[in-house]
Amino acid sequence: NGQDRQNVSVYRSLTAVWIIFALAWIALLLNMGAKIIEHFLDLKKLAAGGDEARPSARKQEEGLSQRAIQQRT
Repeated sequence: NGQDRQNVSVYRSLTAVWIIFALAWIALLLNMGAKIIEHFLDLKKLAAGGDEARPSARKQEEGLSQRAIQQRT
């Protein structure tokens, strides 16, 4: 009888760990899915000729061009 109670606590602990890992795995899949969708949307905007597909990349390019202008002067 005591062995059964000990086994129940072990199974509960294993179940809790299993659930935590499953939730972490689901969160990882959702995060990866969101990044993939964002990437494809950016590609779609670029293919459509949109200049504002990646504002951060555009800001980087502007910064690089400003540095090039400063180096020439």
